[in-house]
Amino acid sequence: GFVLVVCSGQTNAVAEIRSDASATPSTVRASVNTGTGTNIAESIMSPVRAGDYYQVNITAGTWTIYWIPLGAV
Repeated sequence: GFVLVVCSGQTNAVAEIRSDASATPSTVRASVNTGTGTNIAESIMSPVRAGDYYQVNITAGTWTIYWIPLGAV
């Protein structure tokens, strides 16, 4: 499936997606910093292999995290 991380209307918001076979993933797959300005909207998305783990690290801002599955459940 995919992990989607969305931030809207914040400045200096920071997030990253990590995923790999480890229960505590260390491989950074995507990262974003909204920077400065007004009404900043950013998002990042990353695929996650079947059987892998994922982790979303938020170091600033408020983010919404979505899991988008693929195939039949």
